[in-house]
Amino acid sequence: MKKFILSIDQGTTTSRVILYDSKFNKIDSVKKKLTQFFPRNGWVEHDALEIWHGVRDLLHKLIKKNKLSVSQILSIGITNQRETTVLWNKITGPGP
Repeated sequence: MKKFILSIDQGTTTSRVILYDSKFNKIDSVKKKLTQFFPRNGWVEHDALEIWHGVRDLLHKLIKKNKLSVSQILSIGITNQRETTVLWNKITGPGP
């Protein structure tokens, strides 16, 4: 059974998930634009739930599109926005 590596690239404008084979050859990728909010000059904010749901949906889409089993995933790497903080309550979700 072939094995694969997933990469989650969480940027400021898009969420993207990339599929690689075990030799790091790019197989496929999917992405989704993020809504950006500008509450003050020089600030950019995002909705944490939009990111969470978007990445989850992209993972499902890529796995289904490529007819993979979850057992074929060797590892998942994550890159994210720098200087980003999300307050998260394990019971209620995002903080205030």
